[in-house]
Amino acid sequence: VHDGDPVVALVEDGELYVQRWTGAAWVDELAPPFHATSASGVTSEVQLAVDACGRLVVAFTESDGGDRDVYVYRLYP
Repeated sequence: VHDGDPVVALVEDGELYVQRWTGAAWVDELAPPFHATSASGVTSEVQLAVDACGRLVVAFTESDGGDRDVYVYRLYP
């Protein structure tokens, strides 16, 4: 929940979506959606949190079948 609205993070077709429910519709918080995967990578373990200052933070892992990388992005300054 961010500013009282439910927020979800998901990966679909290689793109990371973070969406907020306005009470009437899901609205993209990332515009355009963040391309989360490389051509050979797989994105997983998507986590969404709100930090102590109320900013949305999204984290995920990406693997190419060998190495696994962790990414963390703060969505609001």
